[in-house]
Amino acid sequence: MDTVGLPLKYVTLQLDNDGCKYTVERTYPTRDYFPIDEEMLYVVRQKQQEDGSLKLVVAATMRKEV
Repeated sequence: MDTVGLPLKYVTLQLDNDGCKYTVERTYPTRDYFPIDEEMLYVVRQKQQEDGSLKLVVAATMRKEV
């Protein structure tokens, strides 16, 4: 399953339904110039581990300011 670019909530639901093991690692921006939405996490990288599980790296999206 290719999970890159998808919301984490959707990905974890699919992986749990399929019975796949996974770990989630959070990445943060190096600068805090743009505010981020901590609730909207997206998968930015995935890697198949030697034990068959997936390692997902997730990042928050930027907030929409009005």
